[in-house]
Amino acid sequence: MTDLFENMSTEIPAALLPVRLEARFDGTLLRLRIYPDAIHAHAHDERLSPGEEAAGRAYWTALWSRKDADVALRRADRERLATMTGPQRAVHVADRTRPLNWSDWSAVPKWPAPKLTEGAKPVTATMLPDFWAVRLYDGTLKEVFRGRTDKDIAPDLALAPVLGAVDDPNEKSDPRDDELTTFLKDQNLRWATDFKAALEAGMAFTHQLAKPLPRLGAILVAGVRRGDPVDMAAEMELALRGHWFTGGLDILPQGTACRRGRAAAHEGRRGYRPVVRSARSRPQ
Repeated sequence: MTDLFENMSTEIPAALLPVRLEARFDGTLLRLRIYPDAIHAHAHDERLSPGEEAAGRAYWTALWSRKDADVALRRADRERLATMTGPQRAVHVADRTRPLNWSDWSAVPKWPAPKLTEGAKPVTATMLPDFWAVRLYDGTLKEVFRGRTDKDIAPDLALAPVLGAVDDPNEKSDPRDDELTTFLKDQNLRWATDFKAALEAGMAFTHQLAKPLPRLGAILVAGVRRGDPVDMAAEMELALRGHWFTGGLDILPQGTACRRGRAAAHEGRRGYRPVVRSARSRPQ
């Protein structure tokens, strides 16, 4: 697959992000689906809900009223805000609602006017390539096919539902649809369950194999992205910032073992412990 990257500059860093593959044979037809990894999910909204703005103001008002209080009381205020908005989101809420005259300790706080939203934004994919290149190898790892998805990846690909439906003007209602299908269409998520929709979204691939079916040794899929490296670096920075304010973000030391499963944990090969946080709804 080196032919895809032979024109890349050696002076610009390359980011390789994971995806999940699902392959199935339908007779001699190979069906391949690509699902973005969690790192591609962009759920952070720079805007605040009215409830978050109120929670942020309550937090700063409490600090304002006891500026000389001990550390324990201030910690209690932070924990109260984290309980209302989630621990990571609380950092963003506090930053967006910080009084403009905080450093002056004036008698009355002067509140900023953050941008507000009435509902949670859809979780969409970010840092995806323009299209997927596919390589098939036989049991001896000899290349037997090279190609790409027929369609480029759809922009603003939805990854998770939200309480408020996001209508797609390209989706047509069908009286034969059941409630689940209608819901997926309203949320722009039909690509995740319907193979034909996945093909149209550039997230699936088919290839007709000859008889007798070869014994495949490997299926490789890599994304190809065109564009300005500076713009792509800014997109990655924004995406990582979003992860920091939603589920949290950390960097593992180079060489850290990351095998998954009980066996890996038992053998002591996992070099990290994932943090499991309870799901919290955003205050409205």
